[in-house]
Amino acid sequence: MTTANDPHPADSTRTLQAFVDQVRRAAGVGTESEAETLSRATFRQLGELISAGETQKLANSLPKELATELVATPSTSQARKVDRLTFVDAVTASTGDSDIETADARVDAVLGTLASWTPGSELDDLAQQLPDDLARSLRTS
Repeated sequence: MTTANDPHPADSTRTLQAFVDQVRRAAGVGTESEAETLSRATFRQLGELISAGETQKLANSLPKELATELVATPSTSQARKVDRLTFVDAVTASTGDSDIETADARVDAVLGTLASWTPGSELDDLAQQLPDDLARSLRTS
């Protein structure tokens, strides 16, 4: 089971609850339900940006429920670039966040959690497919 001080949650457990709990703490949301909704929305949008091959590789690092969100939208063979605001705005359409600064910080929390669950080489590959302003969220976690 993951604890609040576990620096390697992926080594402890790969459950949805463990991921969501880490996001809940990092994002400062009040409930696991909010954190799960945020995580799912972020992965749906992320799946639309990265290539199909990268989507499949990244899905292997995630709990199956979140991997399903990542691959829900058929990806193209090439990564698609959007700016950070467009990405965050698309996430807020699912989460209902009305404050863009709060939403941006919460997306950072999901991406930071993803970074802690993803092997280094895979994280580097993912960062190369993201716009610089989103990739920084992976590197600063």
